[in-house]
Amino acid sequence: MGKYILKRVLQFIPVFLGVTLILFVMENVVPGDPIKLIAGEKKLDPVTEQKPARLVPPHRDGLGRQTSSMTRTATPSRPPLWKRYVLYINGLLHGDLGVSYQKSGQTVSSIIASKYPYTV
Repeated sequence: MGKYILKRVLQFIPVFLGVTLILFVMENVVPGDPIKLIAGEKKLDPVTEQKPARLVPPHRDGLGRQTSSMTRTATPSRPPLWKRYVLYINGLLHGDLGVSYQKSGQTVSSIIASKYPYTV
């Protein structure tokens, strides 16, 4: 019986990683934004949606020359994809299923917990 349970647990690991990888890719790589889909007609115009940029003051380059006036550089908005996947797995393993798009501000875990007694 112990060998059977161990075998099933070891089979669970690649299935878990495969399913979470597929869901993560669907959520993060597929074009489109769920917030834009939910907002519908109330979404922002393309100019307002642009990533925030910060101004970098002029400085001297390596040759002692003054660079041109203020330049704009895009600020890094998100960590790399692999780091987000690790954070995603860590959140899942700790019970953090995220925030619901439908119910404003409620966590998915609390929604499931509130409905669980009715399923037993």
